[in-house]
Amino acid sequence: GIYIDGKPYAGFVYDVMADVLYHAKVGEGAFRGNQRLEPLRSSNLRQSIIGINPNWLTKPVLGEIFKEIVNDSRSARAYGSAALEIVSVATGNLEAYMTPRLQPWDFAGGLVILNEVDGQASNLLGEPLTIGGPNSVLVGNRGVHREILDVYLEPHRDALIQLH
Repeated sequence: GIYIDGKPYAGFVYDVMADVLYHAKVGEGAFRGNQRLEPLRSSNLRQSIIGINPNWLTKPVLGEIFKEIVNDSRSARAYGSAALEIVSVATGNLEAYMTPRLQPWDFAGGLVILNEVDGQASNLLGEPLTIGGPNSVLVGNRGVHREILDVYLEPHRDALIQLH
């Protein structure tokens, strides 16, 4: 991602295996190659395929919180690349992606692309992501992002604050 004075300017994510470049410039839309990505449709968790690294399901506190989300979703996937998982949300192949810790270089490019299709992004507390250091990350379409925050994460806010 390219940020100027801390503000997003452009984002790029290259899928090496598929030889596809995802890209966006703020205010000009997001693209898969030359194909414009459509704005995301809202969904609820029960309809949704979410991205999550299964390793987090084994951790105390987070594991219990994340297991509830995974159990109530349609299905869960792990691609092994945060950037590709965020782009998968931007394309509608996933409805949400969450992880308790990412460095800015892992999410900055995908975040610009996601924003251009009306995707939602925050940390697990619902606060804006920052590019100055590591963040927990929750991205999704408008409906599932809000549902995960309100129904699943907010009741565990005190525990999540301790983990930040």
